Amino acid sequence: MLKRYLKLFLDLLGFIAFQPILLVSFILPFKGSSWVGGWFFGGVGPYLKVNTIARRNLKLVFGTLDPMDERHLLKSMWQNLGRTLFECIKLPTITILDHPDMFEIEGLEHLEHLLHHQQPGLLFSAHLRTWEMGTHLAHQQGLKLAQVTRFLNNPFLRWQINGFHRRIAPTLIPKGPQGAKQIIQFLKAGGHVSMLADQKLNDGMMVPLFGHEAMTAPAWARMALKYNCPLVPFYAVRMGGTKFKIVYEAPLTLPQDGELTTRVYQLTKLMNERIEAWVRAYPEQWFWIHKRFPKNVYQEVEQ
Repeated sequence: MLKRYLKLFLDLLGFIAFQPILLVSFILPFKGSSWVGGWFFGGVGPYLKVNTIARRNLKLVFGTLDPMDERHLLKSMWQNLGRTLFECIKLPTITILDHPDMFEIEGLEHLEHLLHHQQPGLLFSAHLRTWEMGTHLAHQQGLKLAQVTRFLNNPFLRWQINGFHRRIAPTLIPKGPQGAKQIIQFLKAGGHVSMLADQKLNDGMMVPLFGHEAMTAPAWARMALKYNCPLVPFYAVRMGGTKFKIVYEAPLTLPQDGELTTRVYQLTKLMNERIEAWVRAYPEQWFWIHKRFPKNVYQEVEQ
């Protein structure tokens, strides 16, 4: 019982500590809030212990970098992350197509295809800055949208963050087995579901990523094949300051030959290849502090 109350107390402290971010985001305009986030995280982030994970990931992907290049990339990553967190609070208030000075859009025809054919669809992206913008625009374009997300353990923050999140994607589906039935029901009703597909899944499928085997969620590939629905890759990146590019790519070609397990593997591999291409093009904008690879891969890079 004591542990339960202690956890509740610590969760409340975490909730209180988050409120200054909200206050700054509400008070300042979008560009000012973004600048403050980049300044704060860019100043503090590079000194955090979690950068050890980022350096290991960078070495796995790019080999040994020049120390100055590595420091610049990590600082840019933290600046982008800080900007993203502060921007997400304001994002629901912005109609993206009304701001051509801020947003460059490519591939809207792929969303329009889903709308005009009134067919269910799956969309996937990655933790590139700023990852919520593509989902936000898809919803504003009229897609009946749900997003798969990891609900926070902190109940106070979960309530608050999910409230903001629902202004970007009206329906939130929790990651994991408990959300699978909701996804299926949503697709059967003609809906569209998006997910960030670059995170490690302990009970996933080993699929190459950056030349290393990585546990990867096969659910999107399996559902696309089972329900024969389009699987649309999309990403959003920062082009400098508060100027962004949002890109929706052509749906991936669904494999038709072979056993289901083989086709799921092939399609999941295609998803990883798209994510890898985005990250190589914009390395400073990926979430390098995530433990994406198995322990044995990290042990090899330390030797």
